[in-house]
Amino acid sequence: MNETSISQEAARELAGRLLRQSVVRRWLYRWLLCSGTAVLAMVTSLWLTEPKPLPLALHLAFSAMTLISLGWTSIATYHLWFRQCHSINDRVLTAWWATFSCLLFLLIGAPIAFWRGPPSGAIAVLATGATLLTFAAVTLWQSYRRKRWLAERLATLKMLKSAADDSHLEC
Repeated sequence: MNETSISQEAARELAGRLLRQSVVRRWLYRWLLCSGTAVLAMVTSLWLTEPKPLPLALHLAFSAMTLISLGWTSIATYHLWFRQCHSINDRVLTAWWATFSCLLFLLIGAPIAFWRGPPSGAIAVLATGATLLTFAAVTLWQSYRRKRWLAERLATLKMLKSAADDSHLEC
């Protein structure tokens, strides 16, 4: 074995390890997205539907918990969408998880909001959940559109390659 084949083998092994770590990391970010969204739904629903005026310390605590949940959800979304999508199937799966997370926000937040407090808080939770769900649905639609475009592009390239191979055989 020469030095080049050893370095190529080491590079393949490293790439395999990174890919396996990347798959685990993507799933961890997907779970972080769901759990951050669930906590965000619970905290904001409880905060917005509080029947009595809260002291300043509780407002600060609820706002801190909301910001922390938003931060974790944002980090997970950023990593999944911009840094960890290695293939179009990852992008579609991530869009489905985002849609599921936003639906989870609505399913957790709306009942708490309607059960606990004034209609204005419930409307605010529903409006927030509907906005997030709309963004997630648009993202899902865009990922499927991109997947369809890539499939069409691949079919075109295969057709061009086969036409080039046929013309090469004729010569």
